[in-house]
Amino acid sequence: MHEELEKRMLARFEEAVVLGYGSDPHRAVELLEVLLHEVQENEDRGLIMLYEAFFLSRDERTTEARARLREVANVWERTPEHEARMAVMDALFDEADGKHLGR
Repeated sequence: MHEELEKRMLARFEEAVVLGYGSDPHRAVELLEVLLHEVQENEDRGLIMLYEAFFLSRDERTTEARARLREVANVWERTPEHEARMAVMDALFDEADGKHLGR
């Protein structure tokens, strides 16, 4: 049962990622929000929230994306990998806001 649940959750996550990178980031965010309520592990929750933040920015909702990224920082353990992922995402949000680094 547990393995089957994980497979279904992974399939929904993959569906959201395809939509988010494709033509429907809004729907991707909706799917990720539902999935987030089913996940217990902080590592998984943080990853889902990170994708949610990215797709919020693709949906031109950068303020909401930044807020979600701050939530990720509260969920994830502070590791170099997590810090790097969040820094990259923050830089993407700056670019979306027209704040280009080094220009």
